[in-house]
Amino acid sequence: MLFLVFSVASAAAVSCSVAKVPATRMVSIPAVNAALQVRAHAQKSACMFACSSPSPQRHRAASPIMLSTATAAWTGGCVLFGASGAFVVVPNLKPWYESINKPSWSPPNNIFAPMWTTLYTILGIASARAFGLNPLSQPRALAVFALQAVLNLAWAPLFFGAKKLGLACFVSSALLASAVATSLEFARIAGQSTGLLLVPYILWLTYATALNAKLWQLNGKSSSGAGAAETP
Repeated sequence: MLFLVFSVASAAAVSCSVAKVPATRMVSIPAVNAALQVRAHAQKSACMFACSSPSPQRHRAASPIMLSTATAAWTGGCVLFGASGAFVVVPNLKPWYESINKPSWSPPNNIFAPMWTTLYTILGIASARAFGLNPLSQPRALAVFALQAVLNLAWAPLFFGAKKLGLACFVSSALLASAVATSLEFARIAGQSTGLLLVPYILWLTYATALNAKLWQLNGKSSSGAGAAETP
C-alpha cells in the first residue's frame, strides 16, 4: 500500500515538473518516458489492489428465505433418513430386545424414538448451516457427513435385524468417530457454533456405543434361549 502511494506521488511530482518546463527550454525525452512509465505502473498497481479486494456480493450472507429453505430441507431429510430404520427396529423390540440381558443403566425403550428425532433435527440444522443449498461446494465435509450417514443407516439392520451385536458394536464405534470428524468439518466451514451443535449427537453415540458393547458382552456368546444373540 505504501509502495502504491509512493508511486502515485512520484508520478504526480514528475508530471508537474514536466508541465512547468518552459516552452523555450529543451525537454528531455527520456525523463518524459520515465514519468509515463511510473504513472502507468501506479495505475496498474491500483487496479490490481482493487481487483483483489473482497467483493461485497461474493461474501454476502444468505437471505432469510434461502436459509429457511435449506434448514427445512436438511432437517426434514435427516429426520426421514433416521426414520427409515424403524422398519427393522420396531418388530424386534418385542420380544427379542426386551428378552436379552441388559445392564442397569440401559434406557427404557420409549426414549429411543424422541431422542433420535431430536438428534436428527439438530443434525439437520447443523447441516443446513454448513452446506446451505449447495453441499457439493464442500466436498470434503460432504464425504465425512455421508460416511457417518451410511454407518448410521447400517447399524440398526446389524443390531436388530441380523442380531450381530459384535459387528454392530464396531460399526457404532466407527459411527462415533465419523460424527466427531463431521463436527470438526462443520466447525471449519461454518464456525465453531455449528460444530458444537453436534455435541449432543456425539454424546448420545458415545452412550449408545458403550451400551452396545455391554450388550455384546452380556449376550454375544449366548447360543440358546429366546433372547439369544448370534456372534458376529
